[in-house]
Amino acid sequence: MKDELGKPINIRLHASHQARLEAESVALGYASFRTYLREKLESQVDAGAQVEALRQESDAAFIEIIERLEALNLNGNDQGSEPGRIAIETLYLLRTAVGPESLNKAHKELKRIGVEPYVFK
Repeated sequence: MKDELGKPINIRLHASHQARLEAESVALGYASFRTYLREKLESQVDAGAQVEALRQESDAAFIEIIERLEALNLNGNDQGSEPGRIAIETLYLLRTAVGPESLNKAHKELKRIGVEPYVFK
């Protein structure tokens, strides 16, 4: 069941934007410019919700990866194990492949999701 439409709203667009949007609506076969605008706005709202859902999924997956790496006990006696050596080498390679600016962004993102960045000693 679709939501009931609310009260009409009036908006003003720059003439060039309006002309472009009207041309798009005609090209896409819309009989009504209003319908085209409404559907375009609604799709943007839906897209924003989808992006947020994907971000939450990727955060959860990233935290799971971090937990699995921590389970390797990289700071303990298992550093010589094959999975531990592979993880450490991968982290070093990634850190050398990106510049300091990218590394800082990554550290900020880790802190945003509640993970303290690892500092090699």
